[in-house]
This record gives sequence, C-alpha cells and structure tokens, in this order.
Amino acid sequence: MKKKPINLDDYPEHAVWDPDNPPLTDEQLRRMRPLREHPELLTGLLEASAKLRAQKAARGRPPLEHPKIQVTLRLDEEIVKAFREDGPGWQSRINEELKKTVNEHRAHDMSYIGLDGFSRGWVAVQIGSHGRSIDFFENIERLTSVRFQRAAIDIPIGLSDEGNRACDIEARKLIAPHQSRVFLGARRWILDCTSPAQANQEARRRRQKGVAVQLFCLKPKIAEADKLVRRMGQDKIIETHPELVFWRLNNCRPLPSKKTKEGLALRRALLERDGFDDLNQWLQQRIGKGAKADDIFDACACAIAARDCRHKVPATDALADGTGLRMEINF
Repeated sequence: MKKKPINLDDYPEHAVWDPDNPPLTDEQLRRMRPLREHPELLTGLLEASAKLRAQKAARGRPPLEHPKIQVTLRLDEEIVKAFREDGPGWQSRINEELKKTVNEHRAHDMSYIGLDGFSRGWVAVQIGSHGRSIDFFENIERLTSVRFQRAAIDIPIGLSDEGNRACDIEARKLIAPHQSRVFLGARRWILDCTSPAQANQEARRRRQKGVAVQLFCLKPKIAEADKLVRRMGQDKIIETHPELVFWRLNNCRPLPSKKTKEGLALRRALLERDGFDDLNQWLQQRIGKGAKADDIFDACACAIAARDCRHKVPATDALADGTGLRMEINF
C-alpha cells in the first residue's frame, strides 16, 4: 500500500511527525524501563543482530575450504611463454605443476633412513613410497640435506656417565645367548678423552670399568651422532640395533653370527622377504668404498626400524641422560 504523503498544511500548529510512528504519550513514557532491567531482551537483540550479519556474509558464492591465495610472482620469460603457448588457463596449469612438485616432496618426506657406520663414513639406506636406495655418507651431517620422516642409527644415543644403560641390558637379554653383540660401556665423559690411556685413567678415577679399544674407536661416530641428534631431536633420529631388528624379523629367534656364511645368508633372506630386491646391485656399489656386506645389511635393518618403530627397550619410562636425550633402543 502506497503511503500518503505528508502535507505540512495539515499541521499548522504542530511539529511534523510520521503518522506510522506517532509520538509517545505521557503514559507510554511513564511505563518505559531501562534495557538493563530485561537482560533477556538484550540477549535476543544480540542474537538477532548476529543472525543478520551471518545472512549478509553468506550472500554470493559459498566460501571455499581451501581458497587460492593471490600473490605477485616473478617468473622467467621462457616459463611464461611455454605455458601461454598451450592456450587459456595457463595460470591454472602453473598451479597444477607446482602442486605436483609439492606432492613429490611430501612423498620423500614419508621416507625412512637407516644408518650404519663403517670405517669411511656411514651406509645410508632409504625406503619409502618412492622406492629404495642406498648412499654412502662421508659425514652424518649429510643427513640434514635429505628429506625424510625418520632415521634410525646404529649408535648409542643418550649417554650416561656410568656406562650401564638399562636399554643395553634389556637388549642383551632379548638376543641371548648372543649378548655380546650389544656392547656396554658408552659414557658421555669418554667424548672428552683424547686417547684410550686417558679414558682408562679417567675410568679408574671414577672407579668404573675400563674403556675397551673398540669402544674408544667408536668415539668419533658417537660424538658425530650425538651432536646431530641434540640438534634435530629424537622424534627425527632414533637409536636402533640391527641385531634386535633381525631377531624380530626372525620370529624372535636367535640368528647365527653375521660373520658366518649361514648368518649372512639368513639376514639377506629376511631382508629380501621385506622387499629389498636390489641387494646384489648394492653389494656391487660398496666395492671401493670400504663398506662390508654386513654393513649394507645392517643399514637395511636400521631403515626397517625407522619405518616400523614397533618395539623399544625399555618399553616405557626410558631414562634421560644429562643432556635430556632418552636412552632407548627401537626395533
């Protein structure tokens, strides 16, 4: 219904007012109360206001769950030219190519690395959705340039000052009667010693067991790993022991020594059952690098530990060393 226009001549002695909204009477003014006396009305008004704002915001296209972000990007002329040659939509095609690259990098992030030390460095075996590969690192710092989800290393992580770690003792019990395959005695203070003689002198001063030459020869690699793990953290790099992994793969039964043909053949069979089909090629690649066949197999077992990470000793409540590193062995 069309409103009747107001004619000022009809109200010569009164202020102009809207017929649809006449002035309040004295009685109506008397009955008015402050809004604070009726909080339920205030709540209703706020809810109605929020609803109106939401309806206004919902107008137009529905919001995307992952909207594209507008950026200013400088590309080489040849790249732009190549995409434009395929016709309209070349910007979207650039986006798709970048998305493929990101997904490929993510696939590498889901890879797992096993590291086993040898005389000239580290054998590094990588397994994941992209396949399986082997490399030989001169220094463990090389790991920082590789994309991976988790790495497992056959070296003590977390060093007490006494040398008897609970994880080593439990590991030795599991692989009995071959307890000697898990060595004891790694201590943090050994890293500060410059010779076996000095290390044994310090052990006597502390009234501890002596430091074997074999253990002292591992000092550079223990120090190398300790430095990297303290920087990258144990969510990224974990300690393992190949003998525990092979023991698990062999249905928790003892294996012959890896120094025997029988022991080496059994370890190879267990790895091939896990999908390591390139062992012949890898054993050829090691020639001239200083790595032995059992170093290759041990690195493969470490990679399996990094991927599976199913068991560890101790199972719970692992103690931490003075730097905060947990003393535990994963397999």
